[in-house]
Amino acid sequence: GCQWKLLPNDFPKWRTVYEFYRKWISIGFFDRLTQELNAMAQGIR
Repeated sequence: GCQWKLLPNDFPKWRTVYEFYRKWISIGFFDRLTQELNAMAQGIR
């Protein structure tokens, strides 16, 4: 990770990235992503 204001120059402005991150957290995006990836990994084993 890094500080928001230190994102690479080829990323959108830090504030835009931060707002997307906050939205995704609020709707549980990362929780669902983690669950889906875990389910996929279980299927591979």
